[in-house]
Amino acid sequence: MCKRIVALHGGVISAKNNRAGGTSFRVLLPMKEMPTEELSAVNGMSEEDNSVVTEDNSLQKATLLVVDDNHDMRRYIRSLLKNEYKLLEAENGVEAMKIIEKHQVDLIVSDLLMPEMDGLELSKRVKENLATSHIPFLILTAVHSEENEKKCYSIGVDEYLCKPFDADIFKYRIRNILTLRRGYQERLSQPAVLSDISELGLIEESRDKIFMDRAMELMKLHYAEAEYGLDAFVRDMGYSKTLVNQKMQSLAGMPIGQFMKNFRLDMGRQLLEQGKGDANVSEVAYAVGFNDPKYFTKCFKQRFGCLPSSFSHA
Repeated sequence: MCKRIVALHGGVISAKNNRAGGTSFRVLLPMKEMPTEELSAVNGMSEEDNSVVTEDNSLQKATLLVVDDNHDMRRYIRSLLKNEYKLLEAENGVEAMKIIEKHQVDLIVSDLLMPEMDGLELSKRVKENLATSHIPFLILTAVHSEENEKKCYSIGVDEYLCKPFDADIFKYRIRNILTLRRGYQERLSQPAVLSDISELGLIEESRDKIFMDRAMELMKLHYAEAEYGLDAFVRDMGYSKTLVNQKMQSLAGMPIGQFMKNFRLDMGRQLLEQGKGDANVSEVAYAVGFNDPKYFTKCFKQRFGCLPSSFSHA
């Protein structure tokens, strides 16, 4: 059993008898990068337990899910988008839901009228589910109905486009939706923005807004507690670690640990600015949940481009 487990991890196990008695076992395992969320702090903020690995996602193509019961329409849309995006296809809402459960989708393009599950019901289910509510949704329809358009927008659909549509306008709409989403993520990663998410464009009372409001509320309550780490945050969010991290990545463009660290750094900067030269860097570091003032200084410089001492000596 042990040999099988070690082999599954790409390792080797061996055993030998000791001259003085007993047996020694040797296990060799390859070193692998831990998932980013696992590298975030568990107890407070220190360099040893809060190393953060960043990935450049700018070169990755966005994944679009095209949902339409008309094969010719799907083929036409594929011809328009295949060079710029990764494409997944479904014939109706039921198939689309199965694909969404298995794949990470960045935007959904769906027909309105389809058998089994239409585009309106599909968009409703996507927007009501916390795991998928962040996915932008573009509705295509041959039916010019102001009532349907209002229903779609009330659910949270991002764009409503009538057929036949201009190919360039269609591609511009998709590009703008994705650019806007990336803009939210980039804005949230900027210094001093974490304290105020009112300008991030999240729809009031949406699952996304409720999620981010809860995350901000928890950090405002616990940022000063060094022992308040990733596990405690996930527990208080009330969802699985995987779901919270995926949601944070989708909305904020960063893993949970980075979000927590950035919030603490922003609060640290506020304290230094309020101190007007009298604030002690070490005291501020401990006050915002860092266990190591040196690591606080290193992270502070990475985020703000200057040393915290430049504020305390101002």
